[in-house]
Amino acid sequence: MKIENIDNPIKVNFQKSNIPIIFLDSNMIIELNKVINNTSTIKYKAEVEKTLSILLELSEQNKLLIPYADQEEEIDYRQGKSNNIDILFKLSNGNYFKNYLRIQEEQIETLFKAFLNNNDKIKIDYNLGFEKITNTAKDANVFIKGKLYLLGKNIIQQIQDTKNFLVADLADYQKELLPTESYKEHLFKELTYEGHKLSNQILHKSQSQQPLNDLEREHWERFIDLSQKFKLQGDLSCQYITYCKFLLGYYWFAVPFVDIERNIRTYISLNQKFKRGDYQDTINASCYLPYCNYYFTDNAMRKMLINIGIDKKYNVKLYSFENIHEMNLELSKL
Repeated sequence: MKIENIDNPIKVNFQKSNIPIIFLDSNMIIELNKVINNTSTIKYKAEVEKTLSILLELSEQNKLLIPYADQEEEIDYRQGKSNNIDILFKLSNGNYFKNYLRIQEEQIETLFKAFLNNNDKIKIDYNLGFEKITNTAKDANVFIKGKLYLLGKNIIQQIQDTKNFLVADLADYQKELLPTESYKEHLFKELTYEGHKLSNQILHKSQSQQPLNDLEREHWERFIDLSQKFKLQGDLSCQYITYCKFLLGYYWFAVPFVDIERNIRTYISLNQKFKRGDYQDTINASCYLPYCNYYFTDNAMRKMLINIGIDKKYNVKLYSFENIHEMNLELSKL
């Protein structure tokens, strides 16, 4: 299948860190821990052992940043309660990515400001993606667990409901796909979904005074936040039209997490069935990848990202267990 992307005149330039940044997916974290406990049976065991040695040395020498990325829940889901996360705390030295929702919010604000100012050359600094929370793994452990487990059952349930909704939402996209649609046509449908479908649904429901669903409410609340933050001119309807113009144009297409996520969703819809694990992999890639120099994921996701040109567009080297030897060679040069 021909991958023909949308030619976007709006360019986003990521200012990378002077110290390279690497993202490790949950599978790698689990395998690193197995190597430590001498329980690894993976065929790449020897290379994983080298990876662990290299990462520990580079992290200690501050030659490589290995931020934590709210992965404890995902690791526990895949592996059960364990001390898998301890190795990531040790490697991260207290550096962690912001929550993916904060990353999305800041990217949208950056592009919306550029839209209002008619600026077609946008810079995003790596510092917007992650931050330093502590100097010790012990303190980080307390902080992160408090962050995850003190939210309250109602918030955790809301998060789970959102995940379930998104899984169903992606499945619906696949059913709606026309067999004759090209990659570019389907990608355009993905990119304009919020601008067309959601805004029309909200306008219809406001006229008939029907309550909004969760996705519509999130869309409306984001508009209100942007409207207040940037002091949009005119009455509420005029402000909403301005927001919808943003959603239907190249600036929205250029929001990095939107660009990556919609490309992944399009590729999955046209090439394979959506699997439950694809949801978290899509979130990780769309939110964390642009800030990294190196990105470790599973074999299928690595190949997909290369096929749709994400590695070149965001200047990041992609690795998985299939090419872990190449990654070790690359990192050894730092």
